[in-house]
Amino acid sequence: MKPQKFFPFLLAVGLFLLVLGLLLMFRYAQARGSMMVLAFVFVGAGCTVLGNLLGKWVSRQAEAYFWKNTFHHPPE
Repeated sequence: MKPQKFFPFLLAVGLFLLVLGLLLMFRYAQARGSMMVLAFVFVGAGCTVLGNLLGKWVSRQAEAYFWKNTFHHPPE
């Protein structure tokens, strides 16, 4: 399977985890212990997934720009 097909799925998962973590963080602002830990874990996981996707997207855009604007041929 091509990695491009996972992009929308991972984007949805990353946004879901980030929003869920932020909602838990603000909903249970006075909570202590495992509820706050869970909120921070969700925020961290969501940011990790989104950051990874953003890095891959920027890398693909830069590579496409490089091959488009040079006389080199892409590796086969």
